[in-house]
Amino acid sequence: MPETANNKILKDSIRAIIFDLDGVLIKNIPHHIVSWQYAFKKFGINATKKDLLLLEGMSYKETINFILKKYSKKLNTVDREKIHLIKKEKVKTLLRVSPYPYVSMLLKLLKKRGLSLALVSGANKKFVQKIVDKFFKNFFKVIISGDDTNKNKPNPEPYLLAIKKLKFNAKEILVIENSPLGIKSAKKAGLTTYAIKTTLHKKFLLSADKIFFSHKKLLKEFQKSLTGP
Repeated sequence: MPETANNKILKDSIRAIIFDLDGVLIKNIPHHIVSWQYAFKKFGINATKKDLLLLEGMSYKETINFILKKYSKKLNTVDREKIHLIKKEKVKTLLRVSPYPYVSMLLKLLKKRGLSLALVSGANKKFVQKIVDKFFKNFFKVIISGDDTNKNKPNPEPYLLAIKKLKFNAKEILVIENSPLGIKSAKKAGLTTYAIKTTLHKKFLLSADKIFFSHKKLLKEFQKSLTGP
């Protein structure tokens, strides 16, 4: 899918932009993948990197259930929770969260141009707020965490809630995602969706309206469309 700018859409129609967090604003997905693999291996399951990348955005319970089903492994509720706890403890030893290059410039540009910004993440509220306070304070008008909804991506509920809180029509909102489940969630909510290729090959992102291969190219798109004639 080509990266041709649609200046009219951005300049005349879009009033708000919703960002996913992990893999879009912050570079932490590899740490989560390694931690999931470590936890599953404790129970004799060799989950692949691809397995887990394609599940990004799911709740931890759904992720565990999916992997157990795929590898025909039966575990009781206690052991399923142990997998999650092992994963959480492991990721703490690895996680060094930092924003992707150009993210700060992008957010400053969008805010300066008067666009309302929102954040939709499947992560728990405590983690999301910690990241926002550290790196993205005063940027987001609306923040939706995994604790705010009953269903996670690919269900549209997280994005539908963001639309409601932003108080704009779905046609006036653009989403930036990096995962197939996130894209599916946003599209089900009726939102135009851009994908950024940070973790998966573009063949997994083809349902997005446009694909970008770096944050720098995404920034250039907005610079062109928001500052052009």
